[in-house]
Order: sequence, then structure tokens, then C-alpha cells
Amino acid sequence: MADTPYSNNNNSNANPNNPYMLVPNPNYVGNPTTNPTPRPPAPNINNNMTYATNAAARAHLTRRQIELMKLKEIDEMIPKRRGNSWSGLLFRPKSIRFENQNDYEYVFVVVRSHWSSNIAWIVRNVLYSFIPILLLVLYSYFNISLSFVSAINVSIFFLAFYSVIMTNVIRDFFDWYFDPYIVTNQRIVHYEFKPFSSYTIKETNLENIEFVREKSAGVLAGIFDYGTIIVATASEQSLFEFKKIPEATLVRDIITDLRTIHAKYN
Repeated sequence: MADTPYSNNNNSNANPNNPYMLVPNPNYVGNPTTNPTPRPPAPNINNNMTYATNAAARAHLTRRQIELMKLKEIDEMIPKRRGNSWSGLLFRPKSIRFENQNDYEYVFVVVRSHWSSNIAWIVRNVLYSFIPILLLVLYSYFNISLSFVSAINVSIFFLAFYSVIMTNVIRDFFDWYFDPYIVTNQRIVHYEFKPFSSYTIKETNLENIEFVREKSAGVLAGIFDYGTIIVATASEQSLFEFKKIPEATLVRDIITDLRTIHAKYN
């Protein structure tokens, strides 16, 4: 390499942070800008894999190295950890894993319907709970005697009635809490749980996503900052609809970027 103005990174003046950078050869006499000789792609990149962005360079990398490169890009794109197990939107959850999770697969987003979607069933069950009290007030107002009903029967009625209400509350809460969408660096998984009945699991790999679209959810959506996202896949029968999720625009952008990064390394 003594007759060329540039040498590879075996030179003592090489830049260790960039294996593709042309380094001036101190043994070359002449104009260093004339006919530089670039370094050929290295067969193995260990110190800095960030520069292996073309297919020729990636062909020499192991799967682990490629996955680490993907995770590095994803890590820069995903927001910092926030949210908790009761939130409608969690970024980078620590303790969430799911069945059949693959190697090098990490959960980055967990999203479920916005908390405001629970208002309807909460109000409904609260109103139901006042029905026995309202009946007692009406009986008292119209002087209707309840002497023919024993105290034990009244107690059984109240116990049965409020047990039904509590069952409805548990069912509606489970229907919200255990109905999440999980977004990983490899796929989207939807768990749909029907309390006291059954549950279904639907998933699609990122490479199968055709498009991601956000649908307007009305005036309340603008006030509470939620919306609906539709994810269409190559299969016409596989349509994912994220209903009334918080920060829908941000989630849409994250899924789109994940698909782009995944396609870049495959």
C-alpha cells in the first residue's frame, strides 16, 4: 500500500470508529486526492456494525449481529420507558412476555383502548347499583308495606343483585385489560379475551404489513387524544384494528418505522 494515497484500517493512523473510512497513507508521496484506493468491504465487522448497511457487508454477519443492529436503530426510535400495567399505552415494558416469544424478540409497545372507553360501563353499573335503593324509596313514599317479605329474603335479594353487578364490573374490566395489542421488533400480536367464555390470538409479522392507516374517531378523540388505527396485511382476512387507543398517531408512526427497519435488514 506504499504507492497509494490511502490505506485500510490496519494502518496505525486508522480510525477505529469507522472501518470504511479512507485513511491517509503516510508512506505515499504525492497528491493524496489523486486516484484514492478505497478499502474493500471487510468480511467481518466486530467493533462497529453501524456501518454495515448494505447487503454485501451484512452477508458476512451472523444473525445475532444483524438483530443487534436492528435493535440499535429501534432503540433510537422508540420513546423512553413510560406507563405502567394499568395504562392504556406502555413503552418498553420490563416484565411483559408472551407465549411463543422468539429469540431476539422484545416487546416495545403494549397498547389497549383508552381509559375513557371504560366510562360507559362504569356509569351503567353505578346506575344499576342504585336500583334497590330507589325501590325502597318508592315503597316508602307510597306507603307500600313489605311485611310479607322476611329480612332473610331481602338480604338474599340484595346479595344476589349486587353479585350480578360485581360480575358485570369484573367482566367489563377484564374485557378491557386483557385485550391488548403487543408490538415487538418482529410482529404484532393481538390478544382478545372474552371473560367467562374464550380468547383468541391473532398475529402478523412486520414484513406482512401492507399499510398502516389512522381513522378519525370524532370530537371526543381530539379532546382525550385517542384514535383508531387500521393495519392491513397481505392477507385480506387479517386486518388489525386498534380501537380507541391513546396517542394513535404516535403508535401509527412507530409501527410504520418498525416495518421499514425490519425490511431494511431482510
